[in-house]
Amino acid sequence: MKQLQKHLIIILVMGIMLAAALIGGISTFTFREISSNDNRAIMKSIQQTDMEELNDTLRVTAQTVNALTASYADIVPDDLSLLKDPEFLSAYEDKTENLGYHLLSENFKIASLYYRLSPELTNNPQAGYTVARSADGIGVLKLTPVNLHKFDEDDMNHVGWYYVPVSRKEPTWLPLYYNTMMGGQCISYVRPIYKGDTLISIVGADIDFDEFCKRINNMTAYESGFAVLFGPRGDLLFDGNRSVHIPQETIDKIMDPARDSLSTSYTDHQNRVFVESSQIKNGMRLAILVPEAELNYKQDVMTYTIFLLTAAIS
Repeated sequence: MKQLQKHLIIILVMGIMLAAALIGGISTFTFREISSNDNRAIMKSIQQTDMEELNDTLRVTAQTVNALTASYADIVPDDLSLLKDPEFLSAYEDKTENLGYHLLSENFKIASLYYRLSPELTNNPQAGYTVARSADGIGVLKLTPVNLHKFDEDDMNHVGWYYVPVSRKEPTWLPLYYNTMMGGQCISYVRPIYKGDTLISIVGADIDFDEFCKRINNMTAYESGFAVLFGPRGDLLFDGNRSVHIPQETIDKIMDPARDSLSTSYTDHQNRVFVESSQIKNGMRLAILVPEAELNYKQDVMTYTIFLLTAAIS
């Protein structure tokens, strides 16, 4: 009888231990799955918030150019030959410049605005205006417009902002380039204005890329996560001087035109790095990089705790 009781106790204890192990295993697996999903959701939320900050600057820039385009299109003279009259042209330039000056004075996300008339219509390769923010970031300066006949049409740094959208005949976000007038790298949005098939002018705005990158540099996630920016062709434009090494295979995934956003990961010196990326309004891609060890830290601590509790119960 005592022998039977002993066997029953052993079976009961083993059953309890097995049940505890099963509960612990199921709890651990369930927790890790939920935690993993939460981490991905948190990363996506962080990235979306950061992306919207950049998109807001791009959106305001495009809206400003679009508003100027609509206003200027309404005041184009029916008789285009009037634009060859120096007195008429001067008055026309003053009228258009006043509006641009006023808009730039109120919009601190834009570095410069310009309205350039077709040299073929005016016989003047400098017709139009350029206004730019002063060095203190507060005032607005009236600059001497670039002479369009002084440079080759394919000179991107000097006149690309004019000839690229004119050649495309549509609103254009220019690739990152060095703007010689602004003395730095710029992101530009430009719209040509037509009357029928006749090019009248272009309206454009520049964003200071250094200021744009300051916003990116302030983007963080978890303990050491940070943001990087890719150009439309997959070239790394900004990484905060961190000398980031991202495999080409991962970059190709990030730049996949069939996807507006992507969650992926890659290995860097035996460390897994989680990536959350999205396309912003001008075709560039913003990506947040976080070591997976940081994403999984709380998850690993809880898993270890569950393991200890399970062992103690067993």
